[in-house]
Amino acid sequence: MADTDTDTPKPSPRTRRLLAAGLRLLALAAVSGAAEAVVTWLLK
Repeated sequence: MADTDTDTPKPSPRTRRLLAAGLRLLALAAVSGAAEAVVTWLLK
């Protein structure tokens, strides 16, 4: 099968890379937010 992204519902590698980067950013934001909440709760 030819590896073309014309008829396939599978996202292209670039789209998958962008999605992975976005998910990593979201995970980082969630972790930093949780850490900030814990620190502020501890320093309350």
